[in-house]
Amino acid sequence: MRDDYDTFIKKNGWSKLAAEPERAVKSIVREFYANAKEHSNFEVFMSGKWVSFDIKAICAYFELPTEEEDEYYPYISDGLDSVELEKIIADIAKPGT
Repeated sequence: MRDDYDTFIKKNGWSKLAAEPERAVKSIVREFYANAKEHSNFEVFMSGKWVSFDIKAICAYFELPTEEEDEYYPYISDGLDSVELEKIIADIAKPGT
């Protein structure tokens, strides 16, 4: 089971995202959450400087594609409405599958 997980993570290029955080990171995370409630345009003031935490910054840090770069973007950029999206989700997310 663990081998399947590791293969899946590597295949999708998520190694950095799935890596166990170092112990020192916990204090940074606490500082982030303490300051995030007063963010400005998805930027938070930490350790004397502004840090961005918008989707593009997160994707860049974890080396993930942004929504404009992934293989599903053409489907959502064509203007599907919520009814169409709900039907697609219902078709592909059937219970027990």
